[in-house]
Amino acid sequence: MTSSSSLDAIVDPLRSLREQFLLLTEPHRPALWRYCLHLTGSPWDAEDLVQDTLLRAFARLGHFWQPIDNPRAYLFRIASNTWIDTLRRGKVQLDALDDAMGVAGEESAATGLEVSEALMQLATLLPPRQRTVLLLVDVFDFTAREVAAMLGATEGAVRAALHRARTTLARARALQQDAGVASAASLNGRANTVLTRFVEAFNRRDADAIVALLDDDASTEIIGIADEHGREVIAEQSLREGMASPLPQRAELGTLAGEPIVAIFAQLPGQPESLQWMIRLGIVGERICTWKAYFFTPDLIQYAADALGVPAMAMGYRYVAPEPAAG
Repeated sequence: MTSSSSLDAIVDPLRSLREQFLLLTEPHRPALWRYCLHLTGSPWDAEDLVQDTLLRAFARLGHFWQPIDNPRAYLFRIASNTWIDTLRRGKVQLDALDDAMGVAGEESAATGLEVSEALMQLATLLPPRQRTVLLLVDVFDFTAREVAAMLGATEGAVRAALHRARTTLARARALQQDAGVASAASLNGRANTVLTRFVEAFNRRDADAIVALLDDDASTEIIGIADEHGREVIAEQSLREGMASPLPQRAELGTLAGEPIVAIFAQLPGQPESLQWMIRLGIVGERICTWKAYFFTPDLIQYAADALGVPAMAMGYRYVAPEPAAG
């Protein structure tokens, strides 16, 4: 039987390889996040889809026996298939691309269509594959042939689905989606007591009070970076480092896309206070059981900052360990 220590031996090399992977794919992350947002219609689901895509893309590298000449197409293909697989698992009915073969596929059918103005309608107006095809072709500039290769369909089927999607959007009226971040004042009256206590403890820099709110088996997910399990581990690792931040920070309750969040604002000398990161807490009874920290997610942070009408202080996609103290 293989011992767990044999797996430990490959952890450090894997971390190094993953760091290289994140560095190489970083230029494509903003476009990937926008694509995932338009697919899912939710900033939270978009970030989940991005992280699932990166995880699968990294894991599948060892399965390729030919060069990956187009990393952007590679990421978009995996995002598309991951999203469709998720819908299939949820028993959402997909329209078959090949069933669209009988529909005229002229790309000029919706000449002048302002796709960007209708993107947020996609979640409700278009079937999943039509949505995917429209976004890949009209927004992210892939050709019908490239999309056909990504989705395992014929080029004619892609063109037909594109025609149908454009026609649907051309007939649609603009829909509005409340994706704003509510002020603390609008949330406080219905905020969970534990959330309020968490924010108060954070603003006092009272790590002990925060730890007291955690369940013994609480878990922390620093999105895209690391997972921690157990109250003591959280207290000694991410919480200790977070409380040691030299920047003035302030926590505030809010909502983003209908979900309660803890928004963390920070301020650099001579700069306005800006949204730096966000927290989503899973609470059962009087205890925090899950803690998701959105710190290394600059696209989501910018989205939330735009919704709130404040500056963003995005910290990049990758964690850089602090320098050890001298002496």
